[in-house]
Amino acid sequence: MAENLRRALSGEAFTSAVEVAGTAFECSYHPLRDAAGAVVGASGVAAVGMTSNHSSTGFGISHRSR
Repeated sequence: MAENLRRALSGEAFTSAVEVAGTAFECSYHPLRDAAGAVVGASGVAAVGMTSNHSSTGFGISHRSR
């Protein structure tokens, strides 16, 4: 998860799958920018998916950059 935060803080907006204690989460990360466009932080939203014991393929995740 730390690498995902670094990516968002470097200016990349993306979605990824993360597993914590056997539960899969779909996480969306976005950089926060000031009026001049400089990255000043990051935000993230996580949605609970199915447990990894029941998922053989994981989420259909698309990665995107700005």
